[in-house]
Amino acid sequence: MNPKKLFTPKNIIIALLALLVIGVVVYFSLNSGTLFKGALVQNDLVIRAAADSTPPVIISETLSNTKPIEGNRITITVQVTDAETGVVSVTANGTSLAQGRDLSYWSGTMTALSVGTHSITVVATNGANPALTKTTTALTYTSVPLDTTPPFIGTPSISPTSPKQGDTVTFTVPVTDNESGVTSVTANGVNMTQGTGNIWTITYPSQTSGSYSLTIQAINGVNLTTRSNAFNYSVAAPPTDTTPPFFGTPTISPTSPKNADTVTLSVQVTDAESGVTSVTANGANLTLGSGNIWSKTYPSQTAGNYSISLQATNGANLSRTATTLNYTVAAAPVDSTPPFIGTPSISPTSPKAGDSVTISLSVTDAESGVSSVTANGVALTMGSGNVWTITYPSQSAGSYSLTFQATNDVNLKSTSNALTYSVAAPDSTPPVITNITKDPALPNVGDVVTLTVTAKDLESGVNSVTANGVNMTHVLGGDNWTGSLTATASNHVSIAATNGVNLSTSAPDYYFTAVSAPTDTTPPTISNITRNPAAPNVGDVVTLTVTASDLDSGVTSVTANGVNMSHGSGNDWTSSMTVAASNHVNIVATNGVNLTYSAPDYYFTGASPTDTTPPTVTNITRSISTPNTGDVLTLTVTARDLESGVTSVTANGVDMTHGSGDDWTLSYTVAAGSNRIMFVVTNGANLTYSPAQYYFTGA
Repeated sequence: MNPKKLFTPKNIIIALLALLVIGVVVYFSLNSGTLFKGALVQNDLVIRAAADSTPPVIISETLSNTKPIEGNRITITVQVTDAETGVVSVTANGTSLAQGRDLSYWSGTMTALSVGTHSITVVATNGANPALTKTTTALTYTSVPLDTTPPFIGTPSISPTSPKQGDTVTFTVPVTDNESGVTSVTANGVNMTQGTGNIWTITYPSQTSGSYSLTIQAINGVNLTTRSNAFNYSVAAPPTDTTPPFFGTPTISPTSPKNADTVTLSVQVTDAESGVTSVTANGANLTLGSGNIWSKTYPSQTAGNYSISLQATNGANLSRTATTLNYTVAAAPVDSTPPFIGTPSISPTSPKAGDSVTISLSVTDAESGVSSVTANGVALTMGSGNVWTITYPSQSAGSYSLTFQATNDVNLKSTSNALTYSVAAPDSTPPVITNITKDPALPNVGDVVTLTVTAKDLESGVNSVTANGVNMTHVLGGDNWTGSLTATASNHVSIAATNGVNLSTSAPDYYFTAVSAPTDTTPPTISNITRNPAAPNVGDVVTLTVTASDLDSGVTSVTANGVNMSHGSGNDWTSSMTVAASNHVNIVATNGVNLTYSAPDYYFTGASPTDTTPPTVTNITRSISTPNTGDVLTLTVTARDLESGVTSVTANGVDMTHGSGDDWTLSYTVAAGSNRIMFVVTNGANLTYSPAQYYFTGA
């Protein structure tokens, strides 16, 4: 290329102009210039500003004090957003508010006007061209005059009205201040607790006798103080107890004790004034139980006459001695009757050689008790219920005879008739195998076949059955034993049974054949695909149900867009997914030999409903129907929105608290005269509803 043609005056001027434009662009980009920042850097904001037709959205408005003193400063805070061109200014009654760190919040202060109720006009302006504004007048405040009146202290009272020593005394006094409210109340400098209805209380537990004086001081919200006259009351000393305790009639149990019985002495002792501190019987302490009953136990008393002197002492150290209690413990009768021997029994009832044989019999003696029992001179062991036993381990075959002798505690003896029994000779007959079956009857190669063997032994029983040396399982309640094996083309099974004395028998070898199963070449089928709900919205979780079957090797898995579905009942498989506006699902089923089938792609759409209905208010109540000035009552608003739900409720710009169901609540201090409440309800689609203003009067 010819350099002379490149550097012509015209080309040089064009190059210099291009460099100038580039420099301007770079300069304004680096220095956040509004021209290029709006037009280039921030995605054509100028064009967007011209196209913005939506004013800002005022989300909330709050005041730092809705009942300020006239002339005081109050702070207003407004939350406002504009998703398109942003909020550029917010004013309250013409005063500009400052933007906070959280860019959606703007705040500022203003002076409370003269006494009375005043409204605040909030105007938010966005960056649109031309600018769009949003104006609200929802905020109000009521200016009150400067408080110069201290709190009023009413007439105090105490409960109980005539306290005695040890009583807990509760002191109660009403304190009111209709202007700035009561902030604290003390009794002799100790803080009292505020209850309901301007009532303040303090409790003095377990006061001692004497005279008391209380001075009440109350302070209101502007630090004005009122002090009451002294309130005097007395706590009476306890009366002097001059009456000793009172004895009821003492008793013993059993009422007619015999030698060696345990005797329990019981007596009711009361003292209504200072209480019973101790009760003794012949100087030994009794134990207090329920119902003022005192008792003492004398274990294993011997025969003879007994005399008991009871003495009780009360809390004032006064004592009383009861009339002496006399009772007799009868001597034990002379036992002349030997023990009684019941009918003996043996276990097992038909023993065989090698069995352990246990002999049991009941032996009783109602008077002096059984001390020993023997069988052919060998001692038996006493168990429960007067039953005595002896065991002969591993008895040999033969006949046996036992004679029992019982002795009581006074050495009287009884001898039984002879008990005879036989022990059978050992078992010499092996078990018998009567039947062998298989399931399935016509197995395929690779099938798991269940073998059932019927084996019997009437003497010592069948202990085990094996198939090819592997133990089979006994089926409870019969003679059947089962086991399983995997079928091959030709199968040979050796069955052996063993009885309780280790005698064995082997059945003739058991043969069966199995055929080769056909190869599965057919993939599974998908017969149905459904969804629930049938007409879902965007964001709903929908359940897909796929019906898949395979009559040869069965369905092993089903996937939806590659995600495993869950096998439910029958041939149904289910999974869930979140609905988009357009939904495309690929269903694939796999069988037991890994053959797959893909259903035709499944399509459905999700609807996107738009909430255009604002919320509703069905009820407004207050907790005090006829309130006084200064009362704190609860406002309750019942607000509903069946589409996008209620997200907030405000009362005069103050957020209410969501309670149970559709109720929203707020504590409100009643002003003198007319009280006006403006409620605003907002739903999830940012639609608002304001019911008619709510009025009531403070007396």
